[in-house]
Amino acid sequence: MARWARLWRADSIPAGDQVAWQVLEYLNLYRCFVAVLFAGLFFTPIMSEAMSGADLRWARSVTAAYLVFAPVQLLLGRYRRRAFRLHGIAGLVFDIVGIVLMLRFLGGLGSGVGTLLVGTMGAAGAMLTLRFALTAAAAASMALLWQTVLDVFHGLESMAVLAPAGMLGGAYFATSLLGHYLARRTRESHTLAQRQSIDLAHLSRLNELIVARMRTGILIVDQNDQTHVMNDAAWYLMGMPPQRAGELARLSPDLLEGLSHWRTTGRHQNQPLRLAHGVPEVVPRFARLSADELSETLIFLEDTSMVSRRAQELTLASLGRLSATIAHEIRNPLAAISHSAQLLAESESLSSADLRLSQIINRHCTRMNEIIENVLQLARQEPPKPEVLQLRDWLEHFVEELPRHQELGDSRIVMARPDSDLDVVALVDPVQLQQVLWNLCQNALKYGRRDGRAAQVTIRPSLLDGRKGPVIDVIDQGPGVPEEDADRIFQPFYTSSADGTGLGLYLCRQLCALNQGDLEYMRNPDGGSIFRLSLPAAPGAPGDSRRRQQEGQGLQPAG
Repeated sequence: MARWARLWRADSIPAGDQVAWQVLEYLNLYRCFVAVLFAGLFFTPIMSEAMSGADLRWARSVTAAYLVFAPVQLLLGRYRRRAFRLHGIAGLVFDIVGIVLMLRFLGGLGSGVGTLLVGTMGAAGAMLTLRFALTAAAAASMALLWQTVLDVFHGLESMAVLAPAGMLGGAYFATSLLGHYLARRTRESHTLAQRQSIDLAHLSRLNELIVARMRTGILIVDQNDQTHVMNDAAWYLMGMPPQRAGELARLSPDLLEGLSHWRTTGRHQNQPLRLAHGVPEVVPRFARLSADELSETLIFLEDTSMVSRRAQELTLASLGRLSATIAHEIRNPLAAISHSAQLLAESESLSSADLRLSQIINRHCTRMNEIIENVLQLARQEPPKPEVLQLRDWLEHFVEELPRHQELGDSRIVMARPDSDLDVVALVDPVQLQQVLWNLCQNALKYGRRDGRAAQVTIRPSLLDGRKGPVIDVIDQGPGVPEEDADRIFQPFYTSSADGTGLGLYLCRQLCALNQGDLEYMRNPDGGSIFRLSLPAAPGAPGDSRRRQQEGQGLQPAG
């Protein structure tokens, strides 16, 4: 029994198998047809005179059972798709018993009623697994042969009828195999079609996302100059019109003129166009979606400012490598000039005017050497080696060590302790952070004086609301940066000092970017300048988790 139970479960059809349910529905319709056929035979005068009273009553009873069972199976299979095994097996058993009984009442195998089971066996092969379908075919064949043997035993049929009975049983097996094979191919085709449909939908969605997120503007225009597709970049480059579809003449007459010229001559107008006020210039390119001249046209809008920025970046990179090479070659003759000037200054016969000239040479050699060091450092751009730093302790050590390497005089550099007890933790390269703060502090000591007073520089670490990581502010009390120069102080080689190199702040920002941070300038409301260094937070750091907890509770971190 356990083995048959396992076989029953293994040969079951899942409720989601649409092919099996569809075949079951066709089988129920076929069963209704058989029921109507039997009703036409046994409830009309056609067979009343040819059959005896007892056989006629039994035949009408089986027909009445068919008339009740077939519609119920059809309704249950269509509107209540549950218990597929119960639907399928009950129908097969009913068909085998009913058809075999009809053979008995209608005179045996010669009546042709046994052929009605051929369609049933084909449906069984399509609905069930091969093992279960062959089991159903074997049951039908055994029932047919048993009935035929009984008829031969009672003298109702001759021995010659056993051969057609065996052939009909073989037909049951053949139709089961054929139905199973066709259903399997149908399921495979259905599964492949579903998979291809899903892949096609995903590919279509991917194409839509790619087109929507592309920085190149894309439009699709039909032969009547109607716009059907416009991605976000094209929408922006065309001045953000209220509607993305419509007549191209209304959206952009200049673009329509370029399209008409391309359709007529087959050539592009390589003149940049500004399609709306306040947007970058574009260079339109056109292409047909197919070889048909009446097909839709694909329009590409290339942002010339983006191309210019890329060319500028490549130029700057090339110039950087060239500058590094030149700087490296200059170091040796510059060192020789500086050394010679120092030796010349030690001469006792040198006049005061010549001594002044040698001092000028040494000062400018020192400046040139600083420029060379900065250029070489920019060219190298060694990758950072980030570490988890407790900024409070690290900055205290930095402030203590700074006077040992930098002559402060009457100036002061102090550290402001955070108002909060949170541990300000950052993930940054300590060597590069020290270099950035060293440059910022040197600038603050140099330019942070006002009215001849000593410079007062404050270093303040904090966690600000809306920031993902900690910040370090370098604050001075000087006159500040003029507003007209505030946007240019981070540009390379820009300086307002006669003896400056113009690379210090640029180098600081580049080092911050390498550490996934940023450097920005702000005016101090109390006077002076604030250079804010934003750093990435250390993953899982106590201060970072505490800050996220405060934000979740609606609190504002101390800043």
